[in-house]
Amino acid sequence: MKKSAIIIIMLFLLNLNIRFTYANPAKIAPPQINAKNAVVMDYETGQILYDKNGHIKVYPASTTKVLTAILALEKGNLDDTVTASKNAANVEGSKIYLSEGEQLKLRQLLYAMMVESANDAAVAIAEYIGGSVENFANMMNEKAQQIGAKDSHFVTPNGLHDPDHYTTAYDMALIARYAMKNQFFRELVNTITYVIPPTNKFKEKRVLLNTNMLIRPTKYHYDGADGIKTGYTSEANKCLLATAMRNDRRVIVAIYDDDSSIIWKDATDLLNYGLDNFITKTYIHKGDYVKKIPIDGTTAYVDLKAAQDFIYTVPTDKADSIKAHIKIKNIKVPINKGQRLGYISYELDGKEIGKVNLIADRAIKANILSNLYSSSSKNAIDNDLLRQLEKWIYWGILAPGAFILGFWIKKRKTK
Repeated sequence: MKKSAIIIIMLFLLNLNIRFTYANPAKIAPPQINAKNAVVMDYETGQILYDKNGHIKVYPASTTKVLTAILALEKGNLDDTVTASKNAANVEGSKIYLSEGEQLKLRQLLYAMMVESANDAAVAIAEYIGGSVENFANMMNEKAQQIGAKDSHFVTPNGLHDPDHYTTAYDMALIARYAMKNQFFRELVNTITYVIPPTNKFKEKRVLLNTNMLIRPTKYHYDGADGIKTGYTSEANKCLLATAMRNDRRVIVAIYDDDSSIIWKDATDLLNYGLDNFITKTYIHKGDYVKKIPIDGTTAYVDLKAAQDFIYTVPTDKADSIKAHIKIKNIKVPINKGQRLGYISYELDGKEIGKVNLIADRAIKANILSNLYSSSSKNAIDNDLLRQLEKWIYWGILAPGAFILGFWIKKRKTK
């Protein structure tokens, strides 16, 4: 009996412990990192979860190639044949040793640029897409502005140092987030090895190996990591754009001006911080019905629905702390379908974090029948029945009356 009692008590305590663990998730303080500049961004919402000098000017080095890849994928065709110029063949730094006149598919050059970090491949792509490196740089800057990278200026397609070629950790996180929406780009940056077969100028196959240690089977491997790009110049120091998924959540990490000996630890700490301590939650979906409200001066009601989703990334322990406050205008007919009639204000810790417009789910005319519209909860006449009633009034009263009046006028004229 004593043994049975002890076992029962232990199981009971164990069960209490399990419940306690789930109800109070462990909180981790923001990591102390070596890098001078870094941000962690939630992929779905774009919210910044960690910021260390994220808006300070940095040199992007080879992480520049993410923007080059975006333009290549949007402006080119993967099966296009690209011919390397003398300019591309003479580029310095990391490369696959293209020869002048060598022909490769755009797809192969993208793998060379993003897997092997080939500078010559980046120039070949830029000249093919933009006609020249200078014109391609203009395209890069225009695209960066469209994405929202307002504090960046690009001069080269590969990130080789130029004092006028700069960005911020925040801007590069924006660019990386945009790029990761492209399925081929996601496959590209999660490729560990790739083989380019012999070409018209190079008689052996080229075997490419990804420079991103987070996705390779190394001591720095990170479960769930699937990109994005490394970078280094002596002026920029070590740079990294990284991303990982866990439990259907993805975060983007941008690290700049770090040391080679510790950048992978910094990346791991930042990925853990972003994935372990936050939850992305949908608080309302577009089209959700929110409230049925009366129309001034009538017994009519109109249903309000959400004009858009509200999705927010919040610390795990505050997931249920967001408060919603509905604000409604004084509503009068006529009302157009989709007309904005109010909004929901979402607050966290007393601060507004977002708004969702509330719109009318249908149109209501300003006529003598308006006061017949009411909520279904008050057994009101259905809208379809009202429209039918309008037809009955027209065909049963107005139309016969008009016919009789016309007949009477015509009869008087014949006398």
